[in-house]
Amino acid sequence: MHSLITSYLLQAGKCALPDIGIFKIAHKPAEIDTPNKQILPPVEEITFNEQAIFLSPGLINYIALKKNIPSGDAENLLNNFCKEWKEKIEDGETLCFESVGCLQKNESGVISFRKEEGPAYFKPVSAKRILHENIEHTVLVGDKETTSTVMNEYYKENIPVAKKRWAVGAIILGIISLVILCYSFYNHKISVSEIGNRSHLNIKSADATHFKP
Repeated sequence: MHSLITSYLLQAGKCALPDIGIFKIAHKPAEIDTPNKQILPPVEEITFNEQAIFLSPGLINYIALKKNIPSGDAENLLNNFCKEWKEKIEDGETLCFESVGCLQKNESGVISFRKEEGPAYFKPVSAKRILHENIEHTVLVGDKETTSTVMNEYYKENIPVAKKRWAVGAIILGIISLVILCYSFYNHKISVSEIGNRSHLNIKSADATHFKP
C-alpha cells in the first residue's frame, strides 16, 4: 500500500488520506539568485496538511486498477490502512513513503512531515549578468522589420542635421534683427524720447456728472 500511495502522489501531485492528512506537490521553477550570482535549479516542494478529510477518488480507482479488485474493496483496504497507521503514529511510530518522506508525531502532538532528501540531480550554477552593448537585434518599426544598427545610423544622421538647421535659422533671424535695429538708430537720434511710440493723444476733460445748485 505504501508504494501505491507514493506512486499515485508522484503522478497526480495530490493525495488525501482520511484521518491522516493531505499531500500536495508544488513545482517551483528555476530562479535567478542575483545577490549570490547563481541560478537555482527547479525543485519539487512536498507539503503536508493534517486534516480529517475524505479519500481521494482517484487514489481508490488507482488501487483498484493495480490490485485488480472492485472499487469498494479498494476503498475498504485504504480506510483500514489509514486507521491502522493513524494509531501507530499516535503511539510514536513513523510512517514513511519511499522517495517522498515520513510522517511522525512531534512533541506538540501534531503530525509533521519530513521530506526525504534524495540525490541532487540539479545543482545551482554560477551566473553573471553580462550587458552586451552595441549588439545588433531585430526591431519592428511600424509594419516593417529592420535592425537596431540601421535605426542607430538613421538617428545619427538625422538628429545632428535637425540641430544644425535650427541653429542656422536662429543665427539668420538674429542678424536680420540687428540690421533692422542699426538702420532704425541710424535714421533717428538715440534718445529716450525717440524710443517707443511717438504718437501724442489729446485727452479731453471729462463731462460733468452732477448738477450744481
